Amino acid sequence: MLECFGKGEMFERAWSIRKKVFIDEQNVPESIELDAFDEHSWHLLLIDEDIPIATGRLVINDDGNYLIGRVAVLKAYRGQGVGKKIMENLLRKAWSESAQSVEIHAQTHALTFYENLGFKVVGAEYMEAGMPHVTMCIRNPNR
Repeated sequence: MLECFGKGEMFERAWSIRKKVFIDEQNVPESIELDAFDEHSWHLLLIDEDIPIATGRLVINDDGNYLIGRVAVLKAYRGQGVGKKIMENLLRKAWSESAQSVEIHAQTHALTFYENLGFKVVGAEYMEAGMPHVTMCIRNPNR
């Protein structure tokens, strides 16, 4: 499995996965799924035999806050540790960029997945794109 990191050039391949998962499967409006962060984010792409199968992005805001988002795995590859691999690589990138902590806006059905990675809930449940979410955070273990 090949892992690719990049900024603008990775977006098109990442977008194909996000479109299938968020827009087609979860009915997230395209106007919400695409945002101003995509152009400046680090995009991670996992590729299996030339097929993009999973993606996620790391946003580094101007205020120094780090946010992982748009984590998506194609249906045929779920339950095989691919999502965990995406998250571990995004966290490794954040820690290499000297992040103190990383935030994620997690769909509540995935709460246990993120807790198993070390994330803690830091806020009340809210609705985003018509689905319940919670904000979660993880601190850099190296600090």
